[in-house]
Amino acid sequence: MACQNLDISIGKDSRAMLKEVKNFTGKIMRPAGTELDLLSDPADVIENDAVIWDVYRAHRQLDLHLLGIAGAMGGLAEEVDTLTTLLIIEQMGYADSGLAAGLALSGMPFRFASKFQISGWEETVKAYCEDKACELIGCAAVNTLQKEDFAGKDRVRAVKKGTDCIINGKLTRVPNASIATHAAIPVTLESSGADKRSALAVIPLALPGISREEPLEQSGQRPLNIASLVFQETEIPGAYIIAGDDADADKICKMAAAEAGGITATVFAGLAMAAYDEAMEYAQQRIQGGVPVFEHKNIRLQLFHMFKIVEAARANARRIAIYNYENPDSFSPAHAAAAKCLSTETAARIVDEAIQIFGGNGLAKEYPLEKMFRDVRAGMAEAGGNDDQGLSMVKYL
Repeated sequence: MACQNLDISIGKDSRAMLKEVKNFTGKIMRPAGTELDLLSDPADVIENDAVIWDVYRAHRQLDLHLLGIAGAMGGLAEEVDTLTTLLIIEQMGYADSGLAAGLALSGMPFRFASKFQISGWEETVKAYCEDKACELIGCAAVNTLQKEDFAGKDRVRAVKKGTDCIINGKLTRVPNASIATHAAIPVTLESSGADKRSALAVIPLALPGISREEPLEQSGQRPLNIASLVFQETEIPGAYIIAGDDADADKICKMAAAEAGGITATVFAGLAMAAYDEAMEYAQQRIQGGVPVFEHKNIRLQLFHMFKIVEAARANARRIAIYNYENPDSFSPAHAAAAKCLSTETAARIVDEAIQIFGGNGLAKEYPLEKMFRDVRAGMAEAGGNDDQGLSMVKYL
């Protein structure tokens, strides 16, 4: 790996943990992502005998699903620092951005239930922490969860009924939707009259009235299961909706968007690093004009400029994610969205530059750049696309 971790604050235990993660991502995750990408039917990706389950089980065997969950519920939040968590996510993005996103989001409902201490969820979170067989999996649709953005769209409406709520509506393009047992989703909470506010619902998906549409076919990030969730007169306990007053609701929305944005930014910083490393390795092996391509002055300069912007994107993603993780009273979804845009756009540029170094081989399926090209384009379109994210976040600047 040409790019290095220069974070001097990483302790001995963290370095050992990252070494184990690197072994997992290199030997299990990257090959699995390549195999799943070749499947023609998105339903085959999540079949019981699909290699995706080898990845999920290996992830759990390393206790990586415990990151961000309080120790009182069986997690490792107090034992593993934020920087180490982000470097783990980055390394997973290096291996496969689709699998990395699915793994990171699979714990989000349980992390939120732990963080907000949702009534009735303590045993579920503990069971998730103990689950090595992947019987409990989460999905989330919170990337664009802002108060003003969806409160009037009624994508999913939650109407109070005594102490419970009835939810109706549809959420499209939800990562992990086909395989999830629990979800963190945005809702428009309605009470009396015209009073509406945005809120976050954390719910089990086995409740009556919840259905899922077929997995979506997509050109990029094919190992990431994506489908729609449909809610029809689904009754949930009112405690499962995290709301409060208007200020509280806005804060919760920002927190959810900031965490999702931070994860995505870190994943694609990892993909940018992977594309750079592929270009560096190829340039040193490919002979042209009697010498390795790396010996040509223009190629060396191109590689240095690629290295420069990869390191800038990595540092920015870490800085913003650490701030948002460690400052619960002053989240910045605008910075998280900017980091997501910068990381995906940087990754797209690096992949493009790497393809130029590879020449015609860059778009051949036998090389990983062809897959990275499709994956990063999918990342730029996630959460409404980078331009939409900018338009929705500029009000927070």
